[in-house]
Amino acid sequence: MFHWTGSKIQVHAFYGVPALRLTSLRQRELGRKGESLSINRMLEELGGIREMLVVYPRRPGQRQAPAATCLTRMTALQQLLFSLRTLQRFCPATR
Repeated sequence: MFHWTGSKIQVHAFYGVPALRLTSLRQRELGRKGESLSINRMLEELGGIREMLVVYPRRPGQRQAPAATCLTRMTALQQLLFSLRTLQRFCPATR
């Protein structure tokens, strides 16, 4: 960090401290549900959830290629984390 200016360090602290606080709160929520995970493990599990986009070939007369999205298979722990934060609201509706 020796090459950073003072303002960049302040901005880093401005978004880093709230992020750490939020992850600590999520960790406590999980603990109350019986899952004791470290923050790193929790973030690793959440990072393992992926969304896939499948783009199909365009048919004659179509302006856009049809596409569909889906989530990768989740472990039981990932499903718990996903449902705990109601992340489904950010996923597109399935067709």
